[in-house]
Order: sequence, then structure tokens, then C-alpha cells
Amino acid sequence: MLIELRSVATRKLQPPLDNQQITALLRSLADFEVVGANSQFILDAHLLASREQLSWVDALIAEAAIRSRCTILFSEDFSHGRRIDSMEVVNPLLGG
Repeated sequence: MLIELRSVATRKLQPPLDNQQITALLRSLADFEVVGANSQFILDAHLLASREQLSWVDALIAEAAIRSRCTILFSEDFSHGRRIDSMEVVNPLLGG
């Protein structure tokens, strides 16, 4: 989720990245697969949010990962070790 990445880089990082750093970061990821949002994606994310009790943004992230056939989702926002469909959530900030 490039949208979420940009948001984190400008609001959560201390100090936040400047505009030139953010541009370089987003360009460095430009060749990766981007899952487009269409009406079916939105509906599936909505159902996932309800079924898994996820926030809307977390459901969008999880649905995009599922559609990309990810087996691991690295996130500090989900519960470490949680399974969503065939995908495992790993918090990369936890030691061990």
C-alpha cells in the first residue's frame, strides 16, 4: 500500500522524510506489483473487514496482500502470528 507508506513516512517517522526522500522511496517501489482497486476489491475488503474484525484500512492492506498471493504480511498494525486466510502476519519490529 503505497498510500499507507507515504502516510507513515510523512506523519509517523520521526523525523519525517522530506519530499525528495519520499519521492525516491516511492520511485524505488514503482516496479513492484500494484493491486488495483475496483468494485470487487472494495466488496471483498469490506467482507474481510467484517469477517476478521479489521479496520477499513487494514482490510484494504490484507485484501491486496491476499490478491498478490502473499503468504506473509509484515505489519506492526496486525496481531503478530495472526492468520488471515492462508497468510500469516509477522510484526518485523518484535525481537526474537
